[in-house]
Amino acid sequence: MRELFNVTEDSLERFLTRWYGPADREAFEAVPCSGPRPLVRWFSTVPRWSAFHPTQNHVQAKPGTDRGKLLVWVENQHVWLWAVDPDEDDPPVYDRLDDPFTEWRPTGVRLSVFLLHVAVFETITDFHHGACAFDVTKNQLDLVLAPLRPLPMADWHWPTEGHRLYAGDDVLAFAGPNDGEFWEVWVAATGPEPLAYLADVGGVEWDVKRPWGTPGDEREKLT
Repeated sequence: MRELFNVTEDSLERFLTRWYGPADREAFEAVPCSGPRPLVRWFSTVPRWSAFHPTQNHVQAKPGTDRGKLLVWVENQHVWLWAVDPDEDDPPVYDRLDDPFTEWRPTGVRLSVFLLHVAVFETITDFHHGACAFDVTKNQLDLVLAPLRPLPMADWHWPTEGHRLYAGDDVLAFAGPNDGEFWEVWVAATGPEPLAYLADVGGVEWDVKRPWGTPGDEREKLT
């Protein structure tokens, strides 16, 4: 997963190829998007992979404006917003709760890197081989994340302060604080074998259904 740690112009394409295999669709002749260059690149790149389903939150093909910024990613219930300044080629990303009293805060990354992280997040939450748990102790979380490295990024403010992404050779994870002393974690892999180590993390009640997908949509069982 070097493309996630040493980000270059083609990291998004390299990540999708590594995870889903070669692109199986032709690129659009006309990209249905307006906005900064990384946003246009997103819509010229991700539709080429039919297996990639970014369905949790929504990247904006025609970004609206909010308090002088362009909205680029919107939480599925419009609870959280991500936006950029409109006059830069690769602008820094800001986010906030969608209410009239919350100010924009910097995420610490520019749009090109942020959209790569969006692709990783959407891959994790739409796992075919994976699991999630919501009442994990810090010791259990450390065991789950032991084979992985945190992506070079600031902690996300959403869904709560302190969430971030992790990656290993064939495993991705998204984790952060839950209620009080507990943590939540989503893990996805390229197949069932890389997930086998999770069975050795005692006391975790894993959910192997798609966490934000269709109810009852069963996933690969942990071994």
